[in-house]
Amino acid sequence: MSAAQPSRENGIATHSVGFAQAREELLRLARKRYYAALATSSPEGQPGAAPMRYAVTDTFELVMGTLRTSRKIVNLRRNPKVAIVVWDDEFSLQIEGLFDEPTGADLERLQACFANEFPREFLIREGRPNHLFFRVTPVWARYSDFMDEPGRVLTLDFVGQTETRGTWPVITT
Repeated sequence: MSAAQPSRENGIATHSVGFAQAREELLRLARKRYYAALATSSPEGQPGAAPMRYAVTDTFELVMGTLRTSRKIVNLRRNPKVAIVVWDDEFSLQIEGLFDEPTGADLERLQACFANEFPREFLIREGRPNHLFFRVTPVWARYSDFMDEPGRVLTLDFVGQTETRGTWPVITT
């Protein structure tokens, strides 16, 4: 009996190892870096991108902060769908998610996460009356590593709690 052949999705050979294990793997990768590009859309539909500092909770919520008067907050309050990219020389992590502004104990929990990662920066931000912390909850994420041949890819659907992983096909001439 032969082993199951991986399926193909968008040209990527894929196989499943389990959502929980894959989620933990991406959580570890997201914690390797602390800067990301946050993409939003203006009320007129114009794209905007901003460099952001972030922390990640154990449940994969991204915690960020900005001024209440920033263009990105205006955009996010109108359209809470966001895209985020984290990268370095070895990998990229694309995240699509939903923005919200937590309050009460939920906000305190997220602020504690940010403060744990960036204690000095948290104190500075907390002291600004016009500053707010917000959350992005992922709905989809893709990790790509092209340092090896073939390149490796891991995709998570947080809503359906499914994952696929595999490699890009090696292209030869």
